[in-house]
Amino acid sequence: MTKIVSSVEQLENTFNLVDSIGIALPGFHKNEVIHCANIPSINQKKLICDLENLLKKKIFFDNDANCFSLSESTLLKKSENETQEHISLGITIGTGIGIGIIIDNKIIHGRNKICSEFAHQSIPIDAFEILGNKLPKFKCGCGKYNCIETFVSGTGLSNLYYEEVNKRFEASDIYRLSLEKDTNAQKVMEQYIELLCICLSNLILTLDPDEIIVGGGVSNMNGILEALVNNIPNYLLNNMEMPKIKKAIFENSGSRGAALLCVQGK
Repeated sequence: MTKIVSSVEQLENTFNLVDSIGIALPGFHKNEVIHCANIPSINQKKLICDLENLLKKKIFFDNDANCFSLSESTLLKKSENETQEHISLGITIGTGIGIGIIIDNKIIHGRNKICSEFAHQSIPIDAFEILGNKLPKFKCGCGKYNCIETFVSGTGLSNLYYEEVNKRFEASDIYRLSLEKDTNAQKVMEQYIELLCICLSNLILTLDPDEIIVGGGVSNMNGILEALVNNIPNYLLNNMEMPKIKKAIFENSGSRGAALLCVQGK
């Protein structure tokens, strides 16, 4: 909290223009409390209220994947007669995995503010067959076992490789080994991509989005987006039109989306 206050004060001294502040964090904000299992120091704390009291400024908060998705969504201006909503689905795949649902340039939250907690859905039963009829038991930071995040995030890729070779490697190293024709790494990368395609196809069948924007460290692996485009149709309905799948275009898109919260909030 001290670092946030110090950063805001520096910006205000430099630009004298800080009117409100946007914050993007994993988790959600309900009844004035931050619920953020991945950052224990702020979990179950009244972070936003405390910062507003310290800074005497309005603070807008949202989930980091929601902010990423808001920043990256490309809503075209509708004609007067157009009634069809425009649905953008943003996905960040890094240490964890997060999604944001944007309909007509607005974040969809749901009653409990967890509309897009895709990461903590249970892994589909298809995983059992993909992983050779042996489903490992991975514990998630939320306390549950076998959440989607434990399989198809960067950490999930590391988990899958550990199950194969009994050694822990980072996702980037596993990807590098697969390029070097390491058979174990290639096998795990194939499993990982198929699991990711199945999980995303379930989202597409549920939301029928116009576009999917992918960001995060895993999205920087060459061939990942092409693999999604080529393989996701295998799990969709026949003759169903695929949404556009594209890579994020903005650097620090989560921060950009947090700033947009301030613009939309005025």
